[in-house]
This record gives sequence, structure tokens and C-alpha cells, in this order.
Amino acid sequence: MLPSDLKSEQFAGYPPQARKLAVAHLATLQQLPLSFLPSFLREVIEYDFKFPAERTAIDQEIVTLSSLTLPHLKNWFQAFSQLSLSPKLEKLDWINQPAQFVEQLAAYLWTTHQLDAFREAAVTYGNRLQKGRRPNK
Repeated sequence: MLPSDLKSEQFAGYPPQARKLAVAHLATLQQLPLSFLPSFLREVIEYDFKFPAERTAIDQEIVTLSSLTLPHLKNWFQAFSQLSLSPKLEKLDWINQPAQFVEQLAAYLWTTHQLDAFREAAVTYGNRLQKGRRPNK
């Protein structure tokens, strides 16, 4: 399954506040690449159990992503989108078991020599997120 196929009922197993957050921002989550989304969902699924500062960081991240226009969102995630993933990864239950997906993704990226590209994409994303600025502005 791909992120674009996400439906709100698929978050039924999430704790209440995490489910509410995911469903409220479903349209944004559907636009994120599979090479990124499970990492974010790993944080979201634990939302109810996080410290207030950690929740605030997640809230700010999803609000920032939701505020981006589709072209800006695509620009932010272009490097993640260019990573090739195996069909096996797409078939995993990355919605309910994002941590397991991330582990298998790391192994796959290592074996396909894409780990450096992923790391570079993650660093660029983190820098953009911290600056809170939109690209090409």
C-alpha cells in the first residue's frame, strides 16, 4: 500500500490522541513518500505517551507540512521520493507497525547502497523544518 491510499479508519488501532492527529492531517500524510511516512508515523503512534515538549514538536512538524502547498511539499520530499523501494516494503503493515518498517527500510537502503542518499534527504528535511521556511521563497 502507498500513502496515497491511506484512509482514516486505518488509524483505528492508534491511541486516541495519535489517531485524532493522524486523521486531522490525513490529506497531508497521503502526500508524503513511503520512504519518509513510516518514520513520522513511528513518532505519531507514540504521541499519547510522549512528553509535552515532544508532542509540541510533532504538532509543529505536521502543521508546517500541512501549510505547504503541493509544489512545496513535493520539493521538500523530492530526495525521499527518488529512493527506490521494494514491493515487499510496500506490502508491510507500515501504518500499524512503523518501527518494524523503518528497521527493514534501513536494511534495504543499506543493501541497495541508498543509505547515504536517505541520510542526506533526512538532514536536508531536518534543516528545512528547523528553519521553518519554504523552499524557493
